[in-house]
Amino acid sequence: MSELILSSDPGAPDEDKRIIRDGLRQYNIAMTGNPDFRSITLFLRDAEGIPQGGLLGDMWGGRVYINTLWVSDRYRGQGYGSQLLEVAEAEARAAGCRGIDLGTFSFQGRPFYEKHGFEVFAQIDEFPPGHTFYYMRKALD
Repeated sequence: MSELILSSDPGAPDEDKRIIRDGLRQYNIAMTGNPDFRSITLFLRDAEGIPQGGLLGDMWGGRVYINTLWVSDRYRGQGYGSQLLEVAEAEARAAGCRGIDLGTFSFQGRPFYEKHGFEVFAQIDEFPPGHTFYYMRKALD
């Protein structure tokens, strides 16, 4: 049996990170028998095609987990974040998902998400110091 070498590699190639993510996904599928894993990848692009916002998430097991939702400062407050959430929710409903989950910091979007029907179900205080991290969810009918 060969030995493995543990390394810290913050700049690891995307391909190496994909191997780790896919390995966990395959394990989850094997344990549950549910192979229906999908990504949600939405972009807001300017006229030059440069991303000015987007939403990245994973759909599996009847739920969506939003990993990232971001809109450039220049375009915030103009409804683009709401559009991203609405499209993600529509895709989730079309796939038969029962809910959407996400995490956000106190200096990010809690009021925004609450406006869209999300509720806090857990939190980590003083993460980072002086702030709070919220786990939020929204049930889909």
